[in-house]
Amino acid sequence: MKRRLAMILAGTVAAFEGAKADDSFGRCFAAEHVEPIAAAVPALQMRADQLAQQRMNAADKATVVYLLGRQVVLLERLLRRAQSTDLYACDIALDGLRRDFAILKRTNSAFRTGNQELEIDKIDDPASAPILAEIDAQLGGLEKHVAALVVAPSD
Repeated sequence: MKRRLAMILAGTVAAFEGAKADDSFGRCFAAEHVEPIAAAVPALQMRADQLAQQRMNAADKATVVYLLGRQVVLLERLLRRAQSTDLYACDIALDGLRRDFAILKRTNSAFRTGNQELEIDKIDDPASAPILAEIDAQLGGLEKHVAALVVAPSD
């Protein structure tokens, strides 16, 4: 708290030069969990976008294409929230990140197997199945990092 207050009052770069050595300075979350998320998101976005394009070209229902496009947006938000530096909104970033991640996983799973509750039909296309499986595996690999995220303690 003292470090934050000093930075706000001083309002200069010199006020936080010493804090730069601290790896958690200016970050809500530990790099050991953010970096794997940041590394995986671009590939996930590419695959999700590829899937949305496939389904659009296959003249799938508009809701399917919309939900697949939303996956790309959720991945972007996931990354932005993981890299949050707004030290006064870390709790909000964490809540949003976990919610977005849960939606990503649940929606991808629904596309793989179908989900009556969400009113999402299984995408039963041989070209889409491996992409859905790859996205599912990558999200599964990130799950431990998302679960391990905690707001960095303040001074």
